[in-house]
Parts: sequence; C-alpha cells; structure tokens
Amino acid sequence: MTRNVPATSPSAEKPARLKPISKKIRDAIGAMVRGDVKTITAAAEQVGLSREHLSRELGRPHIAKLLQEKVARNLAMSSARAGATKVDLLDSANDMVRDRAASFILGLSGHLPDAPTGNHRSGGPRAGWMIDLSDEPRAGIVIHIVHPTEESAAAARAGRPEEPSRTIIDVTPNPST
Repeated sequence: MTRNVPATSPSAEKPARLKPISKKIRDAIGAMVRGDVKTITAAAEQVGLSREHLSRELGRPHIAKLLQEKVARNLAMSSARAGATKVDLLDSANDMVRDRAASFILGLSGHLPDAPTGNHRSGGPRAGWMIDLSDEPRAGIVIHIVHPTEESAAAARAGRPEEPSRTIIDVTPNPST
C-alpha cells in the first residue's frame, strides 16, 4: 500500500546558508574577548579591517551569536580562577580583605547577613538630610527650613539670642496640587 505524501520544496528543507565568517573577523572577535584590544577600532586595526566593516559584520546575527558564545565561554573559564582568588583571599593578612572575601563566599552559598536598615544604597542610616522630591503627597510631612536673618545672627553674636528674627521657608508638600 502506498501513501500520497505531499512533496516538499527544496527551499523548505534547507535553512538559508549563512555567509562564512572570515578569519579576520574571527581574529578580531578573539582579540576583543581575550582583552588584547579594548575597542572595535583597535580590533579592526589589529586585523587589517576598517572600523566600519568590522562594526557592520558584528551586527550580523550569526556573527553576534559567535561573539556572545565566545564571551560566555571565556567567562565560564575565568570564573574558576575568580573563585580560586576569592578562596585565596580568605588567608590574607588584611582583616578587611578576609572579611569581604568570607562575606562574598558565604553570600554565594546562601548565608546572607540580615539586610541593613535604612534607605541608603550602602545600608544603614546616614548623617545628614534626605530630601524627598517624589510627586506623591504623604500625610504628616511638614518641612521647614529655618535660616537666621542677619539681624538674628548679629543678636546671637552680641549675646542676645532671645531676639529670634528668623526667616522660615515652608516647603511642605501642598496636597491640593
């Protein structure tokens, strides 16, 4: 018994053939991944290409994929060295270096210290003022900036602080706006 199977066109079976990546492009990618060069211009000069051509080629999807794969492989291989360096730093003579290396390694293993309090990037409360410029009015926020006038400053210098002539600037958010 025979079956009628629809014929497929030759173009549907084969994926579009990508232009091969030249040795110069591969060498430029290798130099950038290894860190031999820091810019596309330097990579292009090293392998004898124009900056424009190399930049255009790096924008092609299959070449960008190759670059991404090489970077990922380089990072995977370098991570072993980085891990060994962190472990070596545990034996440092510097207490701060040992503490930071230990905290980093403990953090990787899931043993994180309690989150610091405060609303600052590096954690903990800081001295000084924090000015909230958000648009949301919040109940209970009353801000006064008190600045002594020249008269009150002169009275304080003369030993008469009981004459407070001060300028008060009210910068309380106005909930009606």
